[in-house]
Parts: sequence; structure tokens; C-alpha cells
Amino acid sequence: MLVVHYLTRDHRRDLLNLSLTTRRLRYVCLPSLFDKVKVDCRMLFKGGPPRVSWPHIKKMTFTGYPQTHMRFDEGNLRQILPQLVALRVVRFVDYERGVRWDALEFAFTAPNVRVLEIEEAFCARSSIPTCPRNAPFPITELIYTGYDANLYSVEQSDPGPVNEWCYLNALIVSLHQTLEVLHLPSVMAPLTEMAAIDWPHLYDLTLDGDAYYSGDTSIFGHLCTKMPCLRVLDFHFRHKSLTQTLVLPADMASTKSFRFLKTAYLPYPDPTDAFYSCLPSNLQTLRLVDHPRYYHFRQQGWDVIKAYARPDLVSATELLHILGQFQGDFTSLQELELAYVADTQDRILLDHITTAFSNVHFLELHRYRPANETESEIESTLVYFTRLWFARYRVS
Repeated sequence: MLVVHYLTRDHRRDLLNLSLTTRRLRYVCLPSLFDKVKVDCRMLFKGGPPRVSWPHIKKMTFTGYPQTHMRFDEGNLRQILPQLVALRVVRFVDYERGVRWDALEFAFTAPNVRVLEIEEAFCARSSIPTCPRNAPFPITELIYTGYDANLYSVEQSDPGPVNEWCYLNALIVSLHQTLEVLHLPSVMAPLTEMAAIDWPHLYDLTLDGDAYYSGDTSIFGHLCTKMPCLRVLDFHFRHKSLTQTLVLPADMASTKSFRFLKTAYLPYPDPTDAFYSCLPSNLQTLRLVDHPRYYHFRQQGWDVIKAYARPDLVSATELLHILGQFQGDFTSLQELELAYVADTQDRILLDHITTAFSNVHFLELHRYRPANETESEIESTLVYFTRLWFARYRVS
């Protein structure tokens, strides 16, 4: 079994050859050989996977697009799908013209599918399928990956708020009762609609790509109050208009939405954010980062400054204020990434990091020098922090 496991990872051709050696080895190799299946929808007439593979198929990837008027009734895959009881993950990769409703209905005739993944060049304007308000799919994970971060070139007109024309809008909202994991480009997340309904089981919310938010500053706060089980809050996006990320305005402070939080990733944090006073002491990963990197703006990198608002990176004093809002000892924190501009509170901040987060195993600091700081001052600060860090281990 160890050999089969090794070959499964990187040597599937060798695994196939091994399976042809003896009948017993073939039996051992079958689950690994057929755990993933790829279906080209242009070739449905050739038939579906062989019967021997059915009990082992866990992930099915659809590509292409049906070419005839028979669409998904061509071939025998429609009859096979209900037999695939092990199938858990359905993926649509480079599926032409966007994933339409009939494609979803077809794929989900397999009885135990719970994960829907879509990978494509972002094509939110491709087609807008009709979708019942309550989709009959027990999906627990929806993961969308767009290949192209640029929604439209500078020659094209602005199509308006993306969440008003995203072709998956209705599907996203319809799954609010069952979803546990939701990964989306931030531009296609219908935040207003999402914040108006409950997401009782959602524990992982990831928004990435370019973010066009500029209106309601309390939208993330309202959204998070609808997600009582949240464990991962990952805002991996790049602001097009805003200069900082605000999760909870001061008048919305509440610990209930974040009591289970384990991981938080926020670009360009806002020092007035009440979110930091609500973090649970058993938080494991915290990343308050400069994304895109702040040096692009300092160096006037044209590709960045023409595309994004110039962000406000917190100073050491402001970051110290953020960290000072934490309630508890945070001994569970293992990974910490911070970005800031150094000022007179620089060493006090470094002292606080080494003493307040005693069990951190991974630490990444992006320290931007203030104006007129000399190289010797930078070196002195680095030496000071290095001594603090290693002294922590000697004490412990």
C-alpha cells in the first residue's frame, strides 16, 4: 500500500503499469487509479467511465461544452451518474460560456456530491441562467477560481457593480442554508444580498482578487453577524477604491460572530476597527498585511498605482493600538504576519510582539522605514529585535 500511495502522488503512469501486473495488485490500485475522472462534454457520445471504476470515483471534472442538440443526453453518462455513490467533488474547468443551470442539474444527479468547484477565465457576463431561489443541491463547499483578475480592459466601459451581473449570483444566495465553505473573487460576491440572510453553517469565507467596495462601510460587519460558525476569515483582496479594510465599525462591536475564529487575513487593517477587540484568545493565525505590497506605491510602480487606490499602511503606533485591543493571552497563536511603517513606537511594538505572543512559531514582519531613517538605525533595530526573539526562547 505504501508503494501505491507513493505512485498515486506523482507517478500515475507507473501506477497504471503496476495495476496490470497481477489481478491482486489491480484490485489494490483501483481506488487510486479511478478516484479522479475527467469528462470532455464535447465527447459525451463516447460513453462514461467503465463500470469497474464507479465505486471509486470521488472527483469528476467537466470541460468543454455539449456540441449537439442532445446536450447531456448524448452517451450514457446521465444513467451512470446516479450510480456514483462515492462522488463528492464536481469541478467545471474552462467550461465554455459559463456553468449553466442544466449543467448543474446534470452533474448533481450523483447522489452524494457536496463540493462544487469552478475554474475559468472570469466570464461573469457570459450568461445569466435561471436559478430557483432555493436550489435543490446539498452543496457544502463552493469554490470559484478566476484565471483573469482583470474584469475588463481600459478600453471597455465599466459594467457597473459586479454583484449585479455575476452569472452565479442566484446560485450563491440559494445555498445559504447548506454552505460551509465559500471561496469567491470579491468582485462577484453579492454582499448586500448575503448580509440579509443567515449562513448558519458557513465556517470558511474567502474573498480574493480586486475589490470594488466603496459604499457601505458596515457591510462586512453585517455579513459576519450572519455567520455564527466562522472559523476562517480570509480577505485576500486588493482594494480598488478604499485605503484600508474595516470589518466592524465601533457601533457594531460583538464577539458572537468571531468566537470560533481560528484564522484571519486582512489587507491594510484599519486601526479604528472594533474587530480586533472581538478576536478569541484561541486564534491560531493572524495576518495583517500589505496586499498589494506597500513598496509598489512608495516606488510609484505604474502598474499598481494606476490600478489601485493608494493604501494607508498602519504605523507602529497604530499597530500597537490594534494589538493592544486583544482580550486574553493568545497562547494559541502560532502564525503572525504584520506590515507597518516604523515610528517612535517601533521598539515598544517589537517588545509587545515577543511578550504577548509567546508561542508564535512563524513570524513575518514587513517593516517600512520612516523618512530619513539611516541604515545604521535599521541595523540597530534588527539587532534589537533579534536579541528579543532569541531571549524569548532562552527564557522558555
